[in-house]
Amino acid sequence: MADSKINLEDLHEVYYSIADTIGLEDTVKLAESMRGAQIYFRTHDVDLDCDYQEIVECIGKEKTEKIIELFIGDSIYFPDIRRSLNKSKVYDEIRKAYRGYNLRELVKKYGYSARHIKNIVAGRVG
Repeated sequence: MADSKINLEDLHEVYYSIADTIGLEDTVKLAESMRGAQIYFRTHDVDLDCDYQEIVECIGKEKTEKIIELFIGDSIYFPDIRRSLNKSKVYDEIRKAYRGYNLRELVKKYGYSARHIKNIVAGRVG
């Protein structure tokens, strides 16, 4: 997705402190990579390349260390970025993308049920 039009205010609150620490662009990359994941940031015996491999691959070791320092001892849930964006913005994207035959593609892309997407397209939601 990596959309340069995303503003900090569009994201879920959990991403605010991350963006302050590593910047908005890397926060969006991290949110896309980790969507739906729950991560416990351990307080000791941390092996970046093993314990936080996916984060390191996404934003690099230095920024991963900053994230660990920020959340050490906490368990953090990374919400799906699509669900954290302003819903009306996402609903507009869905309406524009719907072609009458691509319902399954939209379900997969946006994480909504087929019924919910049909309701969005029909204007019964949002």
